[in-house]
Amino acid sequence: ADVGGSSECLKCPSLTYTNQTGQSVCKNCPVNTRNSNDSISCVCEENYYITPEFDRCQPCKAGGVCLGGGAIITSYGYWRSDANSTDFYLCPGDSCIGGLESECEEGYTGPLCAVCAPGWGQKSNECTRCNTGSIALAWLIFIGIFIGFVILLFRTPNINSQVVLSKVKILISFLQIISLTSNEYSTPWPSEFKNFLNFLPFVNMDVLRMGSLDCVVGKHLDFYTTYLFQVLLPLILCVFICIVFGLWIFLNKRQSRFIP
Repeated sequence: ADVGGSSECLKCPSLTYTNQTGQSVCKNCPVNTRNSNDSISCVCEENYYITPEFDRCQPCKAGGVCLGGGAIITSYGYWRSDANSTDFYLCPGDSCIGGLESECEEGYTGPLCAVCAPGWGQKSNECTRCNTGSIALAWLIFIGIFIGFVILLFRTPNINSQVVLSKVKILISFLQIISLTSNEYSTPWPSEFKNFLNFLPFVNMDVLRMGSLDCVVGKHLDFYTTYLFQVLLPLILCVFICIVFGLWIFLNKRQSRFIP
């Protein structure tokens, strides 16, 4: 704006602007706005934003960070579909970094950053980098212990199976309660206890926590496929037990033929 009729131009004072040169009067900025750096327009104040569908600045939405002007970025812990969306969704975990493009933590992707990225698998409600060697070893140990227990139970003639099974039930119930404690209460357990809990999902038959199914098959499985696997798991275990028991009977009969 001109100053005192001189040819020298100065910027308009705070909260005022002019969009034409040579003007001696600056206009007041609308409510919830401030003048731009060059004072030729007004932009939204901090904690306000403007979009093409609105002709005035709107209060910043929950989940968004408004630094002034027209930009609104995603807050930490929230997610939105694209940079132009003003609909923010609270993420279920700590995997949403936020930012203009709603970035995810390493190993996470998809809506709400709730899907494990390729090469990562879900384990203990977290996405961890796939390690097929350790997963295969864990499964082999679990299956080996299970088969060994079944064979020991049936091959030991003097053992009281009812007493053994009752004690095993008590032990399993105790381990199930311990394993569920870490999920139900947000207690800062010591790292040693957390490592111990990582070995207990098998007592709840939660094979998806023992080893990520995504890592086993080498690709991401949708919810319906995972749910179908969990529903069919008891039937699969029953078939597996019948096969083991049948093999034991077959080997027993075959061995008895050669005994004089």
